[in-house]
Amino acid sequence: MHYLFYMSKKSRNKVLDLEGLKSTYLREEILSFFKKSHRPISANDVIAYLKRRKIKFNRVTVFRTLNTFEKKDLINKIEFQEGNFRYELTSLPHHHHLVCLSCGSIEDIDSCFFDSELQDIEKKVIVNQSFIINSHRLDFFGRCSKCL
Repeated sequence: MHYLFYMSKKSRNKVLDLEGLKSTYLREEILSFFKKSHRPISANDVIAYLKRRKIKFNRVTVFRTLNTFEKKDLINKIEFQEGNFRYELTSLPHHHHLVCLSCGSIEDIDSCFFDSELQDIEKKVIVNQSFIINSHRLDFFGRCSKCL
């Protein structure tokens, strides 16, 4: 599914079909919102987006759709120690996050700043801990420039 981010609406419909999911207007709109978003989004963000677009929906259906998309590996569920979950497309390039503890803003940070250091850490973990790493996640918590 790592190509979903770059797909047209017609192609996204095919992805839903390939995943065994019926291509509904609501699912298409939710995927479209994820594609437009440049930050992790919450279920409440999705609900607000649908309301702004004057799309009729049931809140339970939104939560079920998010759970289904997660199970089908279309989105990742992320928790930033704020008491709720946020989601991102799995098709986004690997990255990390800066989380402001004052205002709650979340920014993506490209992992290329420290890829070599992370690779060194992963190698040490593999050798010293006899642990095979499938993936990693790194979030930085602090204050953004607006809140300093």
